Amino acid sequence: MDHTSWYLLGQYIFPLKSGSSWQYVLSWPTIPNYVTVTGPSDITVGNNSFANAWHVYGNAGVPDASFAIDEWFEDHVGFVKKYINTFGEFLFTRHNLDWYLVSYELK
Repeated sequence: MDHTSWYLLGQYIFPLKSGSSWQYVLSWPTIPNYVTVTGPSDITVGNNSFANAWHVYGNAGVPDASFAIDEWFEDHVGFVKKYINTFGEFLFTRHNLDWYLVSYELK
C-alpha cells in the first residue's frame, strides 16, 4: 500500500456476527480503525420496526480527520439506518450523512 495515499473503501464482512470487528477503511496503515458489530437487537426507523438488526459502529480515518460510523443492518432487507459524522481539525468541510430507510418491499 502506498503510504502517501489514503484509500476509502467502507468495507463490510458478511455474514454479520455479534462481536466481529474489522478495519472499515484501509488508510494510513499505522493507525488502523475498526468497526464492531453488536446485536441482534430491535430498532425502529420511521414507521418501520426491525427485530434482530445488526449494529455496526466505530471510527475511521486518521487523527484530526476522522468520522464516526453508526449503521443498522437488517437481514433480507439491507441497511435500514446509516449515520456518519465527520470530525477533526483537518476537515475544513463537514459532511455528515444521516440516512434511513423510508420504505421497502420483500418479494
